[in-house]
Amino acid sequence: MASCKVCGAQHSTCGPATTVVPVDARIERKVRTVGLNRYETEVKGTRTTLLFSDEDAIAAGLLEDPKAKAAREASTSKAKQPANKAATPANK
Repeated sequence: MASCKVCGAQHSTCGPATTVVPVDARIERKVRTVGLNRYETEVKGTRTTLLFSDEDAIAAGLLEDPKAKAAREASTSKAKQPANKAATPANK
């Protein structure tokens, strides 16, 4: 039976700690996602990136609904326009 030369455990091998980083941990993969966008958000206190379609992002509150945004801009732009008033003469 083979045993570890470091700890003496049967059928295992131990060794000193290593500073080697696995190749897969260094590779940043490009995920092909058609119709999905990346959204930075916080989930249970942890910052993370999620992939959502635009509809799902609106439902999750990560993206503003374009219809609601257009309606809000239209209502605020109407309120800011000055009323057309005739100028009164300064001598009266």
